[in-house]
Amino acid sequence: MVEIAALVVSVVALMASGAVSVRQLRLTAHANTLPVLVDLFREHRSVRLARARQFVHEQLPACDLSAGLAGLPEDGQDLVRELVLQRSLI
Repeated sequence: MVEIAALVVSVVALMASGAVSVRQLRLTAHANTLPVLVDLFREHRSVRLARARQFVHEQLPACDLSAGLAGLPEDGQDLVRELVLQRSLI
């Protein structure tokens, strides 16, 4: 009877340590992604990206888009590229 109780306690302890290990792995994965998200949001709030969004919303419709990106002014091309690259990272 004592052997069975010891076996049950051992199995319960093994399951508990396994559950704690899985939870720890999940917490570690989330902790590693947090700095990346903070950096992405910091860039998203930057003045350069704000100018890029403003250019796309206000000035881009007035540009001749038949030539694609090459039809934009040089500064406009840079702003659109930066905005597109930022969007592809998110």
